[in-house]
Amino acid sequence: ANMNLGLLEANREGVIQMVNQSFCDMIGFEEGELLNTDAKDFVSIEDKNKVADKIKTRANGNSDSYEVHVITKSGEKRHWLISVAPRYNKNHEVIGSIGITLDITEQKELELQKEKLVKDLENSNQGLQEYAHIVSHDLKSPLRSISALATWLSDDYKDVLDEGGKQNLELMQEKVASMDKLIHGILEYSTANSSALDNSKVDLNSVIADIGETIYIPDHVQLKVPKSLPTIMADRIKVHQVFQNIIGNAVVHIEREVGLVEVLYKDTGDYWQFTISDNGVGIPEEYHKKIFDIFQSIGNNERSTGIGLSIVKKIIDRYQGKVWVDSVVGEGTQFHFTIKKDHNE
Repeated sequence: ANMNLGLLEANREGVIQMVNQSFCDMIGFEEGELLNTDAKDFVSIEDKNKVADKIKTRANGNSDSYEVHVITKSGEKRHWLISVAPRYNKNHEVIGSIGITLDITEQKELELQKEKLVKDLENSNQGLQEYAHIVSHDLKSPLRSISALATWLSDDYKDVLDEGGKQNLELMQEKVASMDKLIHGILEYSTANSSALDNSKVDLNSVIADIGETIYIPDHVQLKVPKSLPTIMADRIKVHQVFQNIIGNAVVHIEREVGLVEVLYKDTGDYWQFTISDNGVGIPEEYHKKIFDIFQSIGNNERSTGIGLSIVKKIIDRYQGKVWVDSVVGEGTQFHFTIKKDHNE
C-alpha cells in the first residue's frame, strides 16, 4: 500500500482485481473506479492490442517489461514502463497477472527531445557542409575572374603602366591568393569532422616526405625527422592535414639564419604522442590556447589564415587525443598532440 511504484493485480482476462494507492495517484482514478474494469480501458488506442497480446502470454507463465501510453482521468497522456509477471494460486495455476508500473514520461520526453536535437543537428551539419561547398564554389569563380583580369591588364598594359600601377596589380594578385586560401581553409574546417574516418595503415615517414615536397619551406629552414616515425592506423588524409598545418605554420615563423623543424614521437601505451619542434620566433603564453580557435593567428603573416590549427584541434578530438603547445618567445615552439591507438567515434 505504501510503495512508491504503482501495483496492479488482474485476472486472466485482464480485469483489475487490486490496485495500490500509488497506482491510483498515477492514473488519477479512485480505487473503486478501477476495480473490476478492463486494464486495457486505460491505455491509448494504439497500445490496446499490445496489452491484449501480453495478457495472453501470462497463461504460459511468461514475464516481461514493456512501455505503454496510458490515459489519466484528466485525459492526459502519460508514458509508463510496466513490468508484469503471472500470478499463481496455491496449486501453481496461473490465475492472472501482477504488474509494477513506473511513470517515465519526463525521461521519455527528454529522450525524444534528444533524438530530435541529434536529428536536427545532423540536418544542420549537412546543410552547413553543402552551404560551405556552394559558397566556396561561388566565391572562387569571381576570384579566378579577378585574377585573370589582373593578369591581362599586366600583360596588355605593361608598357603603359608605371611602377605604382604594376605594384598595385601584383598586390591585387596577392590578395586574391590570400582570399582563395581563406576559402579553402573554411571549406576544410567545415568538413574536418564530418566524413567518416577511413582508417588504414599510414606510414608517417611517407606523409612527412609528401608534405616536405608540397608546402612552401624557406631556403634557410630544414625539415628533419631525427628517427624513423611509426606506421599507425588512421585516416591518411586527416593525418596529413594535421601534420601539414602544424609544419606549415612552423616553417614560416623562423627568422634565424638557420631554421630547424623536427618531427618527433613517443609511444605512451594507449596513445601515440607527436611533437613538431621549431627554433622560430615563439608564441607568447597568452596565445597558447587561443591559437586553436578559428580565425586566431599571431602577427600579420600573409600565409596564415588563422584556420589551420583549429582544423588540427577538430581532427585530434576525433582521435580522442589532445593538442597543446609549449613555447618560449625568441627560442622556439613545440606543438604536441596525441592520437589514441584504439580510437572509436
